[in-house]
Amino acid sequence: MDGRGAAAGHRGGADTPLVLFLYGGGWRWGSRNRYGFVGTALAERGFIAAVADYRKYPEVRFPEFNHDAAMAAAWLQTQRGDFGLAPGPLHLMGHSAGAHIAALLALDPQYLETAGLPRAQLGRLVGLAGPYGLYPSRIKLIADIFPADDNLVRPIGFARADAPPMLLLHGDEDVIVGTQNTLGMAAAQKAVGGQAESRVYPDVGHRGLVMALTTPFRGMAPVLDDAVAFLTAT
Repeated sequence: MDGRGAAAGHRGGADTPLVLFLYGGGWRWGSRNRYGFVGTALAERGFIAAVADYRKYPEVRFPEFNHDAAMAAAWLQTQRGDFGLAPGPLHLMGHSAGAHIAALLALDPQYLETAGLPRAQLGRLVGLAGPYGLYPSRIKLIADIFPADDNLVRPIGFARADAPPMLLLHGDEDVIVGTQNTLGMAAAQKAVGGQAESRVYPDVGHRGLVMALTTPFRGMAPVLDDAVAFLTAT
């Protein structure tokens, strides 16, 4: 499945929640094979979880990785029956660049429309340390990945009332993506009448936030507990 292959969790009952996780890596690096721990953590909590690959720079530039992720979401949703699931929502979850991609899927309708997935079929979104307010043109490392017009790529500028409910998580020691991204995205959603909440964990850095999903590091922050509670809320 490209964009681009997914490692899914167990088969579940008809009402088992389904979630797609998109990893980070600055739109340059990463592989689903390195994030099996996310699928395992969610599967242990009763989810069917998938981790999808997407093409990265320099193979592609924005917005192709977004289209890959939208294709992954659309494919996964069509496989519900094969997983033993009844019709229902698809949840999104992502870390860093993956949270940025997930947010744009939820906020900018072009991606899911192109992939053939109705936006109404999205459930909820959990974003971990997403750079929702970044200005790529000001960051030398990623400037070549994105178009000159920063407004095309900033999720915070696409805030909309009908977006999926969002839980946006961050660590206060993150020196790669500042907490203002999470706080600003949540505020932007609330300002337009959307549903969003933000949580900033003390003494947690950028990578520590996603590592807190693994068994050895869950004591760092209740990332898994908070995500599961949010995704299963009614």
